[in-house]
Amino acid sequence: MNNLAADAGFAGVERQANVGGESWLGRVDFLLTGTNVLLEAQSDTYHASLSSRRDDERRFAALERTGFLPLAIWEKDIWYRPELVVRTIRAAALVPPA
Repeated sequence: MNNLAADAGFAGVERQANVGGESWLGRVDFLLTGTNVLLEAQSDTYHASLSSRRDDERRFAALERTGFLPLAIWEKDIWYRPELVVRTIRAAALVPPA
């Protein structure tokens, strides 16, 4: 993900970042350095079922309420469509923090 973030124009990412400060919200896969953008790598194995999608929706909503912008980045896109991931990261980073 570091390479994709660099391709999108970011200095880097923090892996397995704890977010939420005093009110801990959890650990996310990646936090774009210097932004409120969170990247969550989603695999079909652990995130494609209906119950997993609902869990992810609730988690993402909680993160959004505190000013973060979580992005679901699907594993197959990381491997097979990295240019889509780069465009997604660039577009999200243009959104000002809440």
